[in-house]
Amino acid sequence: MEISQMKSENDTIRYYDEHACEFIESSINADMTVLYDKFIRYLPVEGNVLDVGCGSGRDSLFFKKCGYNVTAVDASIEMCQRATVLIGQSVQQMKFEDISFENHYDGVWACASLLHVDKTSIKDILERLVKSLVPNGVLYASWKYGIGERVDGNRFYCDYNEKNIRQLVDGIKQTQLLEIWISKDTRSADYNTKWINLLLKRIE
Repeated sequence: MEISQMKSENDTIRYYDEHACEFIESSINADMTVLYDKFIRYLPVEGNVLDVGCGSGRDSLFFKKCGYNVTAVDASIEMCQRATVLIGQSVQQMKFEDISFENHYDGVWACASLLHVDKTSIKDILERLVKSLVPNGVLYASWKYGIGERVDGNRFYCDYNEKNIRQLVDGIKQTQLLEIWISKDTRSADYNTKWINLLLKRIE
C-alpha cells in the first residue's frame, strides 16, 4: 500500500474513532428491511454471517436476533467498543486487508464499508471475502453511486456505477453475479444519496 493510500485509510479510521457517536446517531435507525430480505433469502437457518465494517452493530444485532451466528469486525476501535455493547458479544478490531477467514461463512455482509477501499486494493479485498465464504455462500456489498475516488470530511471514498461494478466482479474468480441494483438512502429525509448494491455468490 502506498503512503498516500495508507494516510487516507488511517484518516478514515480516525474519523470514525472521533465521530462515533455522531455517526451512530445518523445511521442506527435506518430502515434496512429490503436489503436484509434480499440477503437472508440465501442463508441457511442458523447460518454463519460475517459483518465486515459493522459500525454501530445495527445489522449484526438484526442477524443475531434472526438466529444467525454472527462475527462482527470493524477497523475503528471506538466502533468496536460501541458495537460490542449493542450486540452483546465481542467485536474484533480488524482492517479489510487483515481478513483471512476461509470456507466458513454462509454470508458476508459489507454494507457501506467497502466504499472506503481504493481501486487498487478492492479486488484483493473482495477475493478475501469470497474466500471466507463456503460454496454457495453469498456476499452483499454497497457503495455510494458515482464515479471516482474522493475525500469528504476526512473520509476516503471510492464510488461505483453499474459499469464499474460489473467490470470489478468480472475479475473475481469462483463467483456468480446474482444481482446489482440501485437504492435510495434510508437514514432520513435529509439524505438523498443513491447507493449501488451487489449480491455475489461463491461457486465451486
